[in-house]
Amino acid sequence: MTDIVVRTCRDLDEFQAAVGSIGHYFGGWPDEEAAARFGRMLPQERTHAALDGDLVVGGAGAFPFTMTVPGGEVGCAGVTVVGVLPTHRRRGVLTELMRTQLADIHKRGEPIAARAVVAAVPWFALETLLGGDVAPMREIVTRASAMRSKPIVTVNLWYDRTVMDDEFVGLPGRQMQWVFDKRRVFGEAASHLSLVASGADALAAQDTASLVALAAREVADAIPGARTARLLRGTVVREKRATFSVAPGQPPRPAVTTPVAGLFLAGDWIDTGLPATIESAAAAGHLAAI
Repeated sequence: MTDIVVRTCRDLDEFQAAVGSIGHYFGGWPDEEAAARFGRMLPQERTHAALDGDLVVGGAGAFPFTMTVPGGEVGCAGVTVVGVLPTHRRRGVLTELMRTQLADIHKRGEPIAARAVVAAVPWFALETLLGGDVAPMREIVTRASAMRSKPIVTVNLWYDRTVMDDEFVGLPGRQMQWVFDKRRVFGEAASHLSLVASGADALAAQDTASLVALAAREVADAIPGARTARLLRGTVVREKRATFSVAPGQPPRPAVTTPVAGLFLAGDWIDTGLPATIESAAAAGHLAAI
C-alpha cells in the first residue's frame, strides 16, 4: 500500500478511470461521454481515486443525498461505484479508499453513509420522500401518484361468549368478506371477532353505528353461535388508502430497481407478480435486499 495514493478526482479522465474500476467487473468501461453523463449525477469532487503512480487502480463515489428522519432531514452519503482493479486486490487499496471516503463524509457533516437505500413507503408517499434532482425518478413518481387507492374496513365485535370454533370464516355474498376470531391471538375467553372488507368504498363512507350493526347482522346470519350471544361493543377501523386499485387503466406497478443507482423500491405495490398482500411486500423486500 505504500505506493498507493487516495484522493479526490482532479479531472474527467481520473473520474472516468475511477468509475471504470467497478465497471470493469461488469464487462464495461465508460467512455468519455458516459463518464460526463454520470458525472452530472455523481459529483467529481465526491469521487475518490486510488492511484499507483499515474495509474488509477480503484475508485469510490458518494451521491449527495438527504435522508428523512424523525424531526427533519440529515445529509446522507450514497456510497457507490466502489471497486479496485484485479491487479491491485488484496493490497489494502479498498480499505484505504473507504477510510478516506468515510473521513470526507464525516468532514462534510453527513452522519449517514449508505451504499443503497430501500424506499419502503406506500405509492402515495413516494414523491414526498424524494428531494434534489428528481428527474430520473419522474416517470415512476408520476405513475405512483396516479395509482388510485382503495379502502379496507375492519369492524371489531366483542361478544359475551364464544360464538365460533374456527379461526376464520369466509362470508361469500355479503358486504363483509371475512370474519376472524381474535380470541386465540389475544387470549380472551369470549369471542372478539374482526370482520374485514376490501375495496370497501361504500362501506368506508358509512358511520360507525351503521357498520357495527351491519357486521352484527351478517355474523348472526352466517354463524349460528352468534344469534343468541350478546354483543358487548363494537369499533370500526377505516384504512382509506389501505391498498391500490388493480382496475383496468391503472398505471403499471414499478420494478424494485430504479434509474437512480443505489435506490430501490419495496412494498406490496411493487411489481412482484403477487396481489397487494404481505407476501408481495416480503417478496419486494427480498428482491431489494439481494
